Amino acid sequence: MQTITNAASQIRELIGQSRKVLLVTTGDNSDHVAATLALAQVIATKDRQVLLASPVQLDPRLLGLPGADYFNKGLAPTSLVISLDYKPGSIAKVSYAAEGSKFNFVITPSNGTLFSPDNVTYSYTNAGYDLIITVGVSDLSLLSGLYESERRSFGALPLINIDHSPSNSQFGKVNAINTESLTASEVVTQVITSAKLALTPQAGQLLMTGLREGTNDFTHATPRVFETAAEISRLLSIPAESTEEKLVSQPFRQGKEVTH
Repeated sequence: MQTITNAASQIRELIGQSRKVLLVTTGDNSDHVAATLALAQVIATKDRQVLLASPVQLDPRLLGLPGADYFNKGLAPTSLVISLDYKPGSIAKVSYAAEGSKFNFVITPSNGTLFSPDNVTYSYTNAGYDLIITVGVSDLSLLSGLYESERRSFGALPLINIDHSPSNSQFGKVNAINTESLTASEVVTQVITSAKLALTPQAGQLLMTGLREGTNDFTHATPRVFETAAEISRLLSIPAESTEEKLVSQPFRQGKEVTH
């Protein structure tokens, strides 16, 4: 299993190479949502666009978290791509014409070639992201329709998998997994510090909230949880008793997707 320390340089490099980052979580776990939002805040400070998505609508009580209103249920498709299996030289001409309410693409074959409907496939381009980060997702099947609609991108683009579940299926190009952690917020904190990313006040607040949510207000916390809370407090001088306070988040540099 890849350690977070070993994964840190790759994570930093991938974020540095990206222009627009898709961050995904299942949306039904408050710790995971808070950790995802925290990481989005950190990435946004590096002048990267971020896009937040989950397969379900967030629980209304989570909408008070800074940045939660940027979450999309699924992703709206952008451009329709029509693909044709062909051999070089088999197409003489490609044209299009409107006919009533239909828009026709006309492919004229050469050398007597015949194209079958079986040679045609349809797909959508993604929403312009070039890096995917999942948080608290042990298997891509948990993303249900969101994964199905973006399957091509998930298979082609670099994917960073951040989680604390022992059942994680290691589906990422980079797998930052710590099964000794109780919460995703602990792992995201480790990723941020190990990759030498700048922790913002909003991100620190969100991570503190995630720790509280994931441990029932620290009643089920391990020493590692308290160490993580102390590290966040040290980095940002946030007193533990102030973590209930809500901060106004800086807007993410992104375009909102249409939910569906």
